[in-house]
Amino acid sequence: MPLFAVWRDMDHTMTASDREALGVRTIATLGLLPGVHWLRSFVIDEPTRWQSMCLYSGPDLEQVTFGSTYCQLPFREIRPVVEVFPASYGLAEQADAPADAPLFLVRRTMDPAGTEEELEALTFRSAGCLSAFPGLRWERSFWDAGRKESACLYRAPSAALLNDHAALARISCTTIEQVVEVHPRDWSGIYDTYGVAKYWETGIE
Repeated sequence: MPLFAVWRDMDHTMTASDREALGVRTIATLGLLPGVHWLRSFVIDEPTRWQSMCLYSGPDLEQVTFGSTYCQLPFREIRPVVEVFPASYGLAEQADAPADAPLFLVRRTMDPAGTEEELEALTFRSAGCLSAFPGLRWERSFWDAGRKESACLYRAPSAALLNDHAALARISCTTIEQVVEVHPRDWSGIYDTYGVAKYWETGIE
């Protein structure tokens, strides 16, 4: 099923209870859209900023946009993406980063004139350089082919290590942000309350 990244800029002054109400409303809306699933979110939560990249699967952009609009949770844009895993680039085995290592979202904008072969070579080069940085682990990426942009998730002890890796791989980083992953299973009770199917229990994940 197609995958979509929903980019959100939210009101960082909202109280904890108001934030929870937004989450409840979002999950309740999913009950009206049985083909749409919230897969996970990666959240920047700072004193002056509350932003997220939320991943959804759904039949088409129209359905995912309708759900995001209906639940009244603000979003900046919704983009079709493809999920990319390290195993596709020879990284079935990676050195484990500590379980409590920070999670970073690295966004990159590629050369619009770059060919598919050049982009593929760049990704292989980036993957090949990981072994030079103990404690750095590539988790997954989301590729926006229409804009030639990537959003990559890494475990690392610091953002500095990601900059060092990018320099060695000769691949630029547009932004590097520490994020927290939020999974629907964290809201399992709300899914039960509203009778929304728990997709992660059916092998969709």
